Amino acid sequence: MGLEDMREKLYRYISVFGIADERTIEVSQELDLLIYENVIADK
Repeated sequence: MGLEDMREKLYRYISVFGIADERTIEVSQELDLLIYENVIADK
């Protein structure tokens, strides 16, 4: 799953479950990890 897909998934989860829901937090952390891995890979 690419960054854009994860970002869209996060926005969907926020709109459905709310910002503080466990599922939203998990998706947010997955997106953070994906971004981190991409930044490290670019160096």
